[in-house]
Amino acid sequence: IVIDVRSPHEFDSGHLLQAYNMPLDRIEVLLPSEVRDKNKVLLLHCTSGIRSNMAQKKLVNIGYKNAFNLGSYERAEKIVSGR
Repeated sequence: IVIDVRSPHEFDSGHLLQAYNMPLDRIEVLLPSEVRDKNKVLLLHCTSGIRSNMAQKKLVNIGYKNAFNLGSYERAEKIVSGR
């Protein structure tokens, strides 16, 4: 699951087609209601990688075992699209 942790405004200005918007400040509430399987692979990104790194740490702390920080939007786009 690709998760964009930017604000809704940033997300609305352009995002990866397959990404879900779960802002960093709400991810600990939003994600558990959407993803109950704590072994699911979660691919996190933001603008630069700083917020997605923070999100990864939050998710690991609440038991998600496969949360990965893809870094910036541009890097995530390359990884997800296979370019």
